[in-house]
Amino acid sequence: MFKRNIGWVKVLGLVAVVGLVLAGCGQKSSSSKSADKSPLIVATSGTLYPTSYHDPKTKKLTGFDVQIVRAVGKKLGRKVEFKQLNVDGQLTAVKTGKADMAANDFGISPARKKEFTLSTPYKHSFNSIIVRKKDDSGIHSWADIKGKKAAGEAGTNYQRLAKQLGATTVNYNNVSNDVYFRDVKNGRTDLIMNDYYLQKLALKQCQTAV
Repeated sequence: MFKRNIGWVKVLGLVAVVGLVLAGCGQKSSSSKSADKSPLIVATSGTLYPTSYHDPKTKKLTGFDVQIVRAVGKKLGRKVEFKQLNVDGQLTAVKTGKADMAANDFGISPARKKEFTLSTPYKHSFNSIIVRKKDDSGIHSWADIKGKKAAGEAGTNYQRLAKQLGATTVNYNNVSNDVYFRDVKNGRTDLIMNDYYLQKLALKQCQTAV
């Protein structure tokens, strides 16, 4: 079903750089507490394939970002405890000290650099949009995004960009990829802006699952 009816990934000419959100301004960074052996509290979504999701067979939390954090915890000699939250909740948890870091395919931006301590970038990608296959959701240029319905989460760089381009933002609360894809397919929304590799792999995973 997904393979026949859900849109293709359309690459936009913007580079995306991804890293970990480590600490809010005024908070101690995780690196400054390397001697601390208390659990490392990490905010993440648990719904975003392939970066932070639950394995369908084992039901255990896994993903690219999750594995990176576990490797960091092992290096520091600290256990890792994950808190599953939406994007706004993850960033708030870091700012208020309820989490030591957030790991969820976070793009590194000037605005976030002012507010948080960020890790060294560990992934370089491109911004992309997913649209309906049958009509490209009527999007053939940047100008066509104006007036369209952009799906995403509040607090993300992608929703801010979509709004700047004149789209109406439709915000979801930490739902899985298949919900986003289904709503583009049925016309509830018109596009999803996100990281190219994330969207490509998530779309493939949903196609395989049906």
